[in-house]
Amino acid sequence: MLTIVRHIKHSCAAGRLIIILALSFYFLPNNLSAQSTRESVVLLDIKPDMVLLELQVPLPELTSALGRTLVTDPDALLKQSGEAISSYFVQHVRAESGLDKPWTTEVQTLTIGNSIQNGGGSHRELTATVLILPPSGQNTREFRLHYNVILHSANTHSARFYVRQDWDGGLITNEPIQLGLISGNQQPYIDIKLNGSKWMGFTAMMRMGFGHVARGTDDLLFLVLMLIPVTVISLSSRWSTPVSTRVVVKRTLGIALAITLGHCLSLLAAAVNGFRLPPSIMAIAVALLLLLMAVHALWPIIRGKENLFIFLFAVLHGLAFSATLPNLHLDSGRNALSMLGFNTGVQFMQLFVMATTIPSLIILSRSSLFSYTRLTLALPAITTAIAWIVETLTTKPNIVTRLLFDSAGYGLYLVVILAVVALFSLLTKQKKVASASLMLEN
Repeated sequence: MLTIVRHIKHSCAAGRLIIILALSFYFLPNNLSAQSTRESVVLLDIKPDMVLLELQVPLPELTSALGRTLVTDPDALLKQSGEAISSYFVQHVRAESGLDKPWTTEVQTLTIGNSIQNGGGSHRELTATVLILPPSGQNTREFRLHYNVILHSANTHSARFYVRQDWDGGLITNEPIQLGLISGNQQPYIDIKLNGSKWMGFTAMMRMGFGHVARGTDDLLFLVLMLIPVTVISLSSRWSTPVSTRVVVKRTLGIALAITLGHCLSLLAAAVNGFRLPPSIMAIAVALLLLLMAVHALWPIIRGKENLFIFLFAVLHGLAFSATLPNLHLDSGRNALSMLGFNTGVQFMQLFVMATTIPSLIILSRSSLFSYTRLTLALPAITTAIAWIVETLTTKPNIVTRLLFDSAGYGLYLVVILAVVALFSLLTKQKKVASASLMLEN
């Protein structure tokens, strides 16, 4: 009996101890928990002749590793210790292709901001842009990256490495790919070996062209609007009589040619002469062309000149894309391949949309639903064009442009809806013909 009582007392004591430990852990300061999980992030942009690193390191751990006091003013810290921090990064970030082939490390920029943790907390973070340059003739796709920032003074710290951009590897705008992780108790380096070719970069740009049209609700709306006049002719100031399929095919090929020439001309001008237009001018010009095509779908105001305005739209579309290429920091050859790949993807996707939309418009042009279809497509386009112009002039997004942004990726449903409406119109017409034939037989 005494043994049982002692066992119960020991059990109760152990239970109380477990509860106390659990409550102590629960009420630990949040910053202590967050501090143990903070890690550095290193993003790599792989170029043919260099590798650009973006280091995102927690500022408290960095200042501790430097043996400095954390100050509240970021500008003051960078002003007082900017050179020391840059020298520290040069000492603790280096690359090599072999024992006798070290790379050059250069720190380009240092900035301080706040980083949000997954658990909801935040901490101050220093972001450094570091350039590592290989010796002449060395491959930037296979090297050893030595990294010991903070890790040399904190065994619990870790750094996670990602490839953010790699044109030759086909990684342009997708999510970064993780390479690996280094912690304080491991060897402070990571071996990088990446596959890649110009063909992979070219096909990645083609996929970008596909996606640009498929996700661009505005582009698809413009495409459908410019195809509406293809199926009918105008009498006086309105669209009236449907044309033959042969005429539709001829007109469609003319539109495809205008788009191709417009894209090729703009991309060639950008590649050879570096021709650019201010983004605001391009945005307003595209909005005005969309507005014009929307009104033209309701009333024939530019009869016989459609291809000219479609050509202008394609030119602006190509210039808008070429303006984004400098952000990739590619050489002239890869720039040209990027333009060609993107243009090829856009052309194939536009031809697909045209080939799948024209049959629906041919059917609808021969039905009573055609006027309602034109109105249903034109009114949202007019609203979108006006909203774009307002946003460009005010530099503030509005409810329409936000809705358009949120609808990205759903544009192809427009083609599907047109096909469903056309099928409904065709079945209804056939049912009426069958009913009329049955009445005549009776």
